[in-house]
Amino acid sequence: MKKMLFMLMLLGGTAYAQVSPVLSLESDPHLLDLVCRACAHFQPDALSDDSPYHLDRATCGTMAIMGLRSNWGRLSPATKTSFSFLLQQRPPTRNASVTSSSGHFKIHYNTSGLHAVALTDNDGNSIPDYVDETIAAFEDSWVKQIDELGYNPPPSDGDGVYDIYISSLGTQSVYGLTWPLGSDTILPSYIEVDNNFTDANVYFTQGLDGLKVTAAHEFFHAIQFGYYADFNAAWWQEMTATWMEDVVYPEINDFYAYVPSRMNDPEASLDFFSGALPFGGAVFSHYVEQVYGIEAIRNVWATLLSRSPQNYSLNEIDSGMPSGGFSGVFPRYTVWNYLTGTRGRPNYYSEATELSAVKIRDLGVSGSGTGSVSIDHLGATYVRVGTSGLS
Repeated sequence: MKKMLFMLMLLGGTAYAQVSPVLSLESDPHLLDLVCRACAHFQPDALSDDSPYHLDRATCGTMAIMGLRSNWGRLSPATKTSFSFLLQQRPPTRNASVTSSSGHFKIHYNTSGLHAVALTDNDGNSIPDYVDETIAAFEDSWVKQIDELGYNPPPSDGDGVYDIYISSLGTQSVYGLTWPLGSDTILPSYIEVDNNFTDANVYFTQGLDGLKVTAAHEFFHAIQFGYYADFNAAWWQEMTATWMEDVVYPEINDFYAYVPSRMNDPEASLDFFSGALPFGGAVFSHYVEQVYGIEAIRNVWATLLSRSPQNYSLNEIDSGMPSGGFSGVFPRYTVWNYLTGTRGRPNYYSEATELSAVKIRDLGVSGSGTGSVSIDHLGATYVRVGTSGLS
């Protein structure tokens, strides 16, 4: 009999365990997780050397802020003191600023010191080229996300101009930060982006390309804060913000760096917020866009906007999904994930062969052995059963 190969996808609801590092700021496991996420960006020395929260590469730092702010009243006094800076209303004043010609954005920057931009001014307009590029990237994001895709502009902080601060963020392993102004579920905000994106050991995508995808990502967070700003939906916020990078700048593909986290752990639920999983989950947003249309993502955000703030659950996002919710959308998505990497096929992910292949677990039908795997809700496992030698 010829060798045969079977692929089995198992869906389940077993809780997915998370390992917490040694850190004694909080006793509640959920709060400890949030504190460790914030430490990874803002106080990495507080983590043990072998902590899984240490970052190898930069990510968006917005949800690290939101996690603590959304749970501020539950944190210990010591934690509140340690992270009191997260309640800041504005960063330190920069020594220069310029408003974009459209009037949408005001860019704040320094010409000297730690947060300074390069002073190169090739076009002679008396504005550093890096600032010009920052304006262009955020204007691109406004045109795509608001003018073309129909999202609401971000809530105003009172003057009708959205503030962008250019800062040195590389030591925090951060591409950008969208800072909420307030504590409601609908919030104005401001954004910080790095001042050069040149650290090869930190940024997967460097230079102006790093600036562009960061602008697309963080500006979508600012828009999201006008729909639903609470950390409860952090996985959906990061998943769609990472997807939006590729919508605004399809030629850059920074999201490739995060896809392996999702493909190597398909058993973890889509709404499990751990490490790079929510960023790698951008593949789900790509799938929804390609199958159901780009407006399907906006429809989910519209559903979140119309919800009661006290009643958030996964059902809120489920009710905004096409095809009757996750029960109709998710099974086909698991098939698409199988057809990635060298298994890529036309008419599935448009970039299937560029995506890392989903992890397959090998299972023999002869001999003996034991093993198990936990599959969370909105998770799947892929099992390859080898039948060579059977008659």
